[in-house]
Amino acid sequence: MGTFLPFVALSWRSIREAANTPGFVHGMAIAFDRGTVFWTMTLWQDAAAMHAFRQATDHRVAMQRVGELAGELATVSWSSPDDRPPDWPDAHARLLAEGRFSRLPHPTRAHLAHQIPAPWAWLATEIPFRVARQLEKRGA
Repeated sequence: MGTFLPFVALSWRSIREAANTPGFVHGMAIAFDRGTVFWTMTLWQDAAAMHAFRQATDHRVAMQRVGELAGELATVSWSSPDDRPPDWPDAHARLLAEGRFSRLPHPTRAHLAHQIPAPWAWLATEIPFRVARQLEKRGA
């Protein structure tokens, strides 16, 4: 089983939690970029909503376990007057310029060098976030 299935399960729970947290506006994901890279981008009504999600149970558990499941993890956040998410190239540029690289027990060389290849934006989809909201509405 390795780390793949636990990572996918934790990612799904975090996506579902994000999509149903008050203040969530929009989310997109790129799964399996280059086979093993997973990207998420979320847009929040305000910083308080984003922080509430970051402290929520499923996301907090995922972040506590990320060291055993991933060799790379970087985040970036910023405020924007728009209610639309940035495009992936802009988000990637911000990640490179302002990103915070997590301390990991087994980082890759790229992580240590703060190197992040551009995401395969053609794989981007809103579907996981939409499905998560629909499931919540149905009580599933």
